[in-house]
Amino acid sequence: MDKIIDGNRIAADIKREIMEDAGKLSPKPKLTAFQVGENPASRVYVNSQKKAASCFNLTHFLHTLGSPNIPL
Repeated sequence: MDKIIDGNRIAADIKREIMEDAGKLSPKPKLTAFQVGENPASRVYVNSQKKAASCFNLTHFLHTLGSPNIPL
């Protein structure tokens, strides 16, 4: 028999658990990201990290570095 899964409810439950657990920690957890270069896809990913951190009441730090000087 098939079972219908409510993904939105499960996601909300997981988020609630994370917020409760993070709230008990001292010092408060922070999310730090490093972005190297100017890749637009990386910027989208970093912005999604910032949004997620905000949902969990976490501080988000972004450090940007210039284009890497890596020989190909």
